[in-house]
Amino acid sequence: SVVSGSIIGAQRSDNGSYVCKLNISGVEVVSDPILVQLEGLPHFIRQPEQLNVTRNSTFNLTCQAVGPPEPVEIYWFQNNIQVNQEPHISPSVLTVPGLSKPALFSCEAHNSKGLTASSPGQVNIKGIPSAPVSVQVLNRTAHGIRISWVPGFDAFSALNSCSVQV
Repeated sequence: SVVSGSIIGAQRSDNGSYVCKLNISGVEVVSDPILVQLEGLPHFIRQPEQLNVTRNSTFNLTCQAVGPPEPVEIYWFQNNIQVNQEPHISPSVLTVPGLSKPALFSCEAHNSKGLTASSPGQVNIKGIPSAPVSVQVLNRTAHGIRISWVPGFDAFSALNSCSVQV
């Protein structure tokens, strides 16, 4: 007799090895395994991330995508302008020698089925924080003072200390 099966709406998670098991008069018979591999557009594992970097300092961005089918080729874009003329094979690390102003980075992953575009990653330039606002005296005594303030814009660099001058 012939036994068949089907996977409706196959997805990448259905990839793997399958066997057919039959129970004939209490005896289990197992077929040889078959490998199911769903091919399609590349799927991103890592995309360019948002970074805050020091002006004119080297930094790296990573883009990684998988098939099948392989190979997956990566093209990089800075402010929607293609960076590399020759493709990188995934995973790809883009070394940027430094920026003087913010930029948007993205990548495209290509395989024989087509291409997938990544989400963009904004790269900001760290700067000097803005002055605090809403400085108020909350309490004043002969030997002390309690004040409050709202920190200014951090210029993409975490504030780690604050000093008060009297």
